[in-house]
Amino acid sequence: MFLAASSYASKVDFAFYFIIYTSVILLGLIVGFMLFCVIKYSKKNNPVPTQIEGHVGLETAWTIGPTIIVMMMFYYGYQGWIDMKTIPDDAMEVKVIGKKWSWSYEYKFTDNGVEKVKRSGTLVVPVDRNVKLRIESLDVLHSFYIPAFRMKQDAVPGTPYYMWFRATEVDQKYDVFCAEYCGDSHAYMRSYVEVVSADAFEEWVRKEPPPEEMGEKLFHEIAACSTCHSIDGSKLIGPSLKGIWERRGKVVTDGKERSIVADEEYIINSIRYPQKDYAKGYEGVIMTAFDETVLSDEDIAKIIEYLKTLK
Repeated sequence: MFLAASSYASKVDFAFYFIIYTSVILLGLIVGFMLFCVIKYSKKNNPVPTQIEGHVGLETAWTIGPTIIVMMMFYYGYQGWIDMKTIPDDAMEVKVIGKKWSWSYEYKFTDNGVEKVKRSGTLVVPVDRNVKLRIESLDVLHSFYIPAFRMKQDAVPGTPYYMWFRATEVDQKYDVFCAEYCGDSHAYMRSYVEVVSADAFEEWVRKEPPPEEMGEKLFHEIAACSTCHSIDGSKLIGPSLKGIWERRGKVVTDGKERSIVADEEYIINSIRYPQKDYAKGYEGVIMTAFDETVLSDEDIAKIIEYLKTLK
């Protein structure tokens, strides 16, 4: 009935279907019995009220019966939950980082004996391979949600949580949402899971795009700067970055206004320590600080190369 694209999605669906169908059947039986009693014991059909003191068999049945049904609901739900929480030992680990208002992903791999990290704004995974997610938040509470996989896990600042899945359909793309209200642009905190073949994944994870192209991906997808900063001159939560490179402007530092030039040093400080200088007119707008665990110095250099193109 609904798209199910992970190894345990069918178990989750079965638990829900069992609860829904059982509830509908019980509702029908109860309503039917009520209507039966309304007709049978109406004044017309039963002018002299019948006094019913009780019935041991009925009382036993409606005590034991619902208990069995509830235990069955628990059993099916628990089986699905155990499957979700039991992470296979051979699972490939991907770090998921939630922040206002984007999801980003980090892959660690070895290339010719050198440890490398691949960052992406899309969760790219190989089909039929177990994937372990380390889910973190840099600011507030988020919730990582992939409807097609029947997977949802809160992202809590300071505490990593783990989930896993195995995608079963190749060459497909699925939505990722934040299922916990996290601020003004919560509705735009979206990403995607892209399921590819094993060979395509190995090629993708080792491919290094040119600095300017990678800077654009870092800006729009990984750091999600475009959530708060436009590149066309329009006003969003923060100032537009159109023509930002070497632009002269005013900032407020420790309550005092001063002039700056948006050079490399200023941009680096704005990313690492955004509360140090506030662009005039945007005092009090809180921006997430990006330390080296999120954006390396090399990443920032690539973003700067991209910013230079925003004329």
